[in-house]
Amino acid sequence: MKKILSILSSITLLATPSVVVACGDSNASDKEIKPLTYKEGILDKDVIKAIEEFGEFLFEDNKLAVDLDDIDFKDFNFEFSNLFNLDTKILGTPIENGKVFDTLKKSFVELENLNQIGKTTSTIEYNFFSMKGKQGNTSFMLYENKVSINALSIKKSYIKTIYEKNVAIDQSKTEDR
Repeated sequence: MKKILSILSSITLLATPSVVVACGDSNASDKEIKPLTYKEGILDKDVIKAIEEFGEFLFEDNKLAVDLDDIDFKDFNFEFSNLFNLDTKILGTPIENGKVFDTLKKSFVELENLNQIGKTTSTIEYNFFSMKGKQGNTSFMLYENKVSINALSIKKSYIKTIYEKNVAIDQSKTEDR
């Protein structure tokens, strides 16, 4: 129950009204997701340890403990989510813990210089990880995503999955991981 509550608390429904934008840059039409590459010495088990270490209780008996499905953007609660809403889906279930983001990004060559939040005079960008897989699976997909909010033209705002990595859950005994 504690695990389910942890997941549910990271994905809360928005109670405030927001602008809904139909956007052509949604994941449904995006076929250019690039693969993530581990830095030297990093393994799948290191990614799982990082996720578990910061309170994301998603694994049990060396398997996924819950379903991690795509969610509607309107159900994603992040720092700037009260500003607008995109009429699209997020690939997988977001991992909403800044410490997990910082730890995971250090595991991948492509993300070395990535900041979770970036700002210019007219745009705010928010980067986050999400996971997709079914309960009982011994692997899952890890995605790195970007939400871009353009203050001058809401139609230029978008969410895009940039990178992906298939992560296998180590099948050795839990205490050996």
